[in-house]
Amino acid sequence: MQLLLDAFLKLAPGPRPRNVAARVIEPTDSAFSGFIFKIQANMDPKHRDRLAFVRVCSGKFERDMSVVHTRTGRKLRLSSSHKLFGRDRETVDEAFAGMW
Repeated sequence: MQLLLDAFLKLAPGPRPRNVAARVIEPTDSAFSGFIFKIQANMDPKHRDRLAFVRVCSGKFERDMSVVHTRTGRKLRLSSSHKLFGRDRETVDEAFAGMW
């Protein structure tokens, strides 16, 4: 499996610019931006759980950072960040655009 993943990383394209309403976000921009591409909620009926998958588009993600949701204007604190692979879950302290 590791050989397949290594080959995928080598052959896959790098991070690309993202078009948003008013401008283009380049992966090299210093300000953090991310694209939420999936939200999964109510996985366990006994808990109010939800999981959001985010693609880092630019800048540096750091755990516990505060961000602004551009559509709603709400401030959010990103305190619980994990990298998921199968059943494995690993805490992520920082991430960059194009990082696994």
